[in-house]
Amino acid sequence: MRHVLSLETPAQTSGACTITREHLVTRHLWDAYRQHLVVLMRQRSAKTEKIYRTKRRNLVRSLLSERPVCQRCNADRSHDVHEKKSRARGGSITDVENLVALCRPCHAWVTEHPKEAHEQGWLLWSWE
Repeated sequence: MRHVLSLETPAQTSGACTITREHLVTRHLWDAYRQHLVVLMRQRSAKTEKIYRTKRRNLVRSLLSERPVCQRCNADRSHDVHEKKSRARGGSITDVENLVALCRPCHAWVTEHPKEAHEQGWLLWSWE
């Protein structure tokens, strides 16, 4: 049985966007697969886990309470703490000056648009 949901799109008032059940199932499986990969790829060393357990988690909790609104869009609630200079680039995950509170859409934008994010000051290169 095929379920079809038609939605009128603003750009195409004469056409319709069709979302099938197969599409939704495929999307669900892909999201589950990506989450599984993230878990496998991001296992921390004992040293890093100790830093997260003793410092980082408390710091994130306090930053999100101090900065409840996204520092980029100033509209949404902040959910993520982003490092302007990542550990891979020589940054610290516990340096308050390196951290900004962002909503999920803004954090995704910073991650997906590094050049523009750098120009706006949300990312720092390793030599900065």
